[in-house]
Amino acid sequence: MQSKIPLCKHCVNRIRSRGLLKVEVVEPPACFICMGIIDKLYELIDEAVSKLSEIEYSKLKAATRIPSNIVEREDTIRSLYNAEIYPPIKMYVNKLLDKELSTRTNCSISSTAPDIIVLFDLPLWTVTLQVNPLFISGRYLKLARNISQATWYCKRCKGEGCSRCNWTGYTYPYSIEMLISQPILELTGGIRAVFHASGREDVDALTLGAGRPFIVEVLQPRRRRINLRELEAEINKRAEGLVEVRNLSFALSSSVRLMKQAEAKAPKTYRVIVRSEDKPLTEEDVRRAEAELSDKLCFSSSHIFFC
Repeated sequence: MQSKIPLCKHCVNRIRSRGLLKVEVVEPPACFICMGIIDKLYELIDEAVSKLSEIEYSKLKAATRIPSNIVEREDTIRSLYNAEIYPPIKMYVNKLLDKELSTRTNCSISSTAPDIIVLFDLPLWTVTLQVNPLFISGRYLKLARNISQATWYCKRCKGEGCSRCNWTGYTYPYSIEMLISQPILELTGGIRAVFHASGREDVDALTLGAGRPFIVEVLQPRRRRINLRELEAEINKRAEGLVEVRNLSFALSSSVRLMKQAEAKAPKTYRVIVRSEDKPLTEEDVRRAEAELSDKLCFSSSHIFFC
């Protein structure tokens, strides 16, 4: 006579077709497949909710690492007794955790763009939070010269501070990256900010008109509920007329790639003044230069000035 396989209510309810399997419903610790680990998950859920209470978020997703011996036991039931078990234990546990986290935190579950992924490592019996980046996009105007886009650390001291850089650690006292990213980093409580821009301008050039698109990627932010209009005003106030930001909005991670792709296709217009010290320039000189450049650049001359 075939003996019955002891299974808990969680594992019994996952069996769609028993085949040759005979089951005895038992208390969770005696379950042949999960060995009671599913019922014990609530201990880790409590720990996860406690950790989540220190961070702002609106969308979550649970992820798990299941002990290999549990997966092997489930596979054994399938193969020996021709039983159909669905959902598999990893999927079942993930759904259970998603449901409990959503109920306990009053937040939605997102598989595509969660603010935080809650990692349940069941073999180690630990919970860790993977806090995904926050992306803020906008446009900046550069209103003063001798400001680099990226922060340039002093070549001599590598940012430590020395007499060459007047003990600032920087080649230039300000950068677009610094003036925009620092207020954002302070407000969000992230550990680091990555500045992405659509192209760049020379240190001694201005950026006017509609401005240059940028995205600030904040790593491991602790605060996400941000008033962007107040943030915009704070950045502009602290920049003291060197830089101005406009149209701040929240963005997706894919926005960085799309911005870079658009940059490659965007036309660029440069306005220069050329002075000849040998002889006065003529329109013929300009046309000749235009012809020589046409093979190398997409070049047009709509305004010609003679000095």
